[in-house]
Amino acid sequence: MNDMLGRLENAAGRQRRFVADASHELRSPLVAIRTTLQVGLAHPDRVPWPEIAERAGQQSDRLEALIQQLLFLARVDVHQLTASSSSGCHATSPAPGG
Repeated sequence: MNDMLGRLENAAGRQRRFVADASHELRSPLVAIRTTLQVGLAHPDRVPWPEIAERAGQQSDRLEALIQQLLFLARVDVHQLTASSSSGCHATSPAPGG
């Protein structure tokens, strides 16, 4: 029982780290887009707008790729859970008197 609880705690810790890492990875391109646009808006006459638009587009592409990867991982997890639950590997209680 302690071994199972330890595995559950480890899995929960890995999940927390993954979520924190994913959040950071998603936040980075958003911050870059926001900063680029804020600088452009603060100095509209001194900023090369085509370059600003290109940078924002690149960060948007990066953000989209990260989201696609997260969606792929979520689908893989759902598929694995579905496969393991339909494989018949369920805990059963002992037969009465056994």
